[in-house]
Amino acid sequence: MFCWRMWLDRKMGLGEGFMEGDWDCVPSSKALLTLLIRARKDNSTATRAPPKPKTFSTHFISFFGDSIRSIVATLNYFQHKWRTNTLIQSQKNIR
Repeated sequence: MFCWRMWLDRKMGLGEGFMEGDWDCVPSSKALLTLLIRARKDNSTATRAPPKPKTFSTHFISFFGDSIRSIVATLNYFQHKWRTNTLIQSQKNIR
């Protein structure tokens, strides 16, 4: 389930997977997140190799993945809009 969450939502998949108990780490999740943030900073300053030319299959997989993510994002948006944000519902959302 973890990989599915990460594939569908790159921004929230890691946190959602952790809250659902899909993954855990030793010594702590804070150490893992610190490592990921540090790696991202190092990666942004590194020189990158020129991109490889894309084949038909990579274009198709990329298009398919982007389409699925767009559909899921749209469904999440409407699901959020349809939920009433009463005091009780807000407490459930926070929990």
